[in-house]
Amino acid sequence: MAGLTPTGFDKKSQDQCLQDTKIDLWATVSSKLNLSSATPLGQIVGIFAEREAKLWDAVEATRDARNPNAAAGSSLRALVNITGTEAQSKTPTITKACQVVVGAGFGAAPGDMVACLDTDPTARFANMATVSNPGGSPATLTSDFVCLKPGSQPCPAGHLVVISESLSGWTSITNPTDGVVGLDDDDDVTLRARRESEIQTEGSTTADAIRSDVLKNLQSNITNCKVLANDSDAVDANGLPPHSFEVIARGLSTDENASIALAKQILASKSATDTAIGNESEVITDADGNDHVIGFSWVTDQDVYLIVNIAIIDDEFPADGDTQIKNAIVSLLFDPGQHVVARKLEAVAFSVAGVDDVPSLYLDFAPSPTNTANLPIGARSIAKFDTGRIVVNHV
Repeated sequence: MAGLTPTGFDKKSQDQCLQDTKIDLWATVSSKLNLSSATPLGQIVGIFAEREAKLWDAVEATRDARNPNAAAGSSLRALVNITGTEAQSKTPTITKACQVVVGAGFGAAPGDMVACLDTDPTARFANMATVSNPGGSPATLTSDFVCLKPGSQPCPAGHLVVISESLSGWTSITNPTDGVVGLDDDDDVTLRARRESEIQTEGSTTADAIRSDVLKNLQSNITNCKVLANDSDAVDANGLPPHSFEVIARGLSTDENASIALAKQILASKSATDTAIGNESEVITDADGNDHVIGFSWVTDQDVYLIVNIAIIDDEFPADGDTQIKNAIVSLLFDPGQHVVARKLEAVAFSVAGVDDVPSLYLDFAPSPTNTANLPIGARSIAKFDTGRIVVNHV
């Protein structure tokens, strides 16, 4: 029988609705009724069967809206909000410290300078702050550029080089480093995974709960977060005083506004007896008017330089294979304090078709690396890769 059963929900199809209606009419009106689709009465039966099927669809959607594994669209977003999960909205790619060459007396307001990638003229970026050269001679200045279309738009180093809209006095642009790629709207699969991850993390320890809150509520700015905690009565190996903790975060922005937002979140998440410490601090006033000094640390980026020597199978290795290797390495996610393991980077190179061997790989914190050992990363630092700092050689 259709409907809610002990084994689940059994929905009628449109064809079932049509056949059941015909059977009822034959049983209650006349067994001689011609209900074929070619007759007016048969067409009427078909119309009502279609409408009944839509009602069954609505009942199923209502039931699924209570199940995170089945809900979709707006129903899923409303459901995950019950446990505090919020869907990620689009954010734009930001390319830091682009180098622009401008003439004497040049000045441009935010948004006046528009450039695009040499590989994609539709990927347009604009300056985020005023660019000014009051001097009497041309100058090379730096400015952050933001993608005009939010979403996951890669901006590899050395490719933001085309001036889209001519501006007097502006002669060139380049981006020495990769852009910080923006985020796309969560689809249903991603949102379900985000909810599961947050539920599994929340509440296991105070440190886990704080980390979860920071990543969830400040996701538009905080890309990585680690929480060190010391529950003992003595200073621990990380230098934390007794009964204290330290939030170590990596943000797209680390200005005063970002610092205040992070400190407010820490105050909202921490227990009353634990002290929040760090290399920086903000004074946050609570709802009762009491001031709290909230410490935290912005993570220190450690730029990693790589030389990857590969042997390839010519007819299998793609034309953009070197770029694929670089992008795959850059896409690796590292947490603060996570060491760089050389063998893992070699494995990434093998993920590209046609790579037959990686005879050698050199890595260090300075150009032209000769080191082959793993790179140690301090607890308050994070490994940062960039396609402009990765060299792929064919040997």
